[in-house]
Amino acid sequence: EFDAMKDSLQGHLERVVENAKTRLLVLCASSDPRELMIEISKYESYGEELTSELAAAKERLEEIIKVANETMMAEGEKEDTSVDQMESVFLQYSEFPADRVEEARNRLSDRIQTLTSKTRDQIRTLTVSQDIKEVDAGLKQFAGAGKHFADLINDLTDHRQDLLNTARDKMKDALLWTQPKEIEELIEQTQVYGYAVNA
Repeated sequence: EFDAMKDSLQGHLERVVENAKTRLLVLCASSDPRELMIEISKYESYGEELTSELAAAKERLEEIIKVANETMMAEGEKEDTSVDQMESVFLQYSEFPADRVEEARNRLSDRIQTLTSKTRDQIRTLTVSQDIKEVDAGLKQFAGAGKHFADLINDLTDHRQDLLNTARDKMKDALLWTQPKEIEELIEQTQVYGYAVNA
């Protein structure tokens, strides 16, 4: 009877080890560092039975953390990126263990804040500009700036309309002017607006 129990126990041990090996092999395809860390710590007590499988899972963990760090650093250094693009990358790695991606995450976060502040300042400056060409260039430049700037883009669009309305009102008033030189100057000044100011 003791031998039969021993055989059963040996069979159970083999199944437990095989299940652990299978689980670790499946984990080698995972992109979730928390899952990998939990499972690795869970199976480290198995000893030599899982040496190669544990090594493969640890290698996978290091690989995805390296990719996360490299991706965040690269996105933070891009010149032609947007706040939305950077935030997307930031959120993609938000579940990664902070101590393993802290420097890259902090750099990307700083770049997001800097670019957000700079862009908002640029758009605010345009909302007081009296140069319609400058305003139009700003609207074009920041058209795809993203959701963080929607309020300021709306303000800039409203400001553009105010400039058009002011020019239109001035032209209507000029219909009563009697000085040809002043009328010519106004015509010259408002050419930049095109047909948008026609009454």
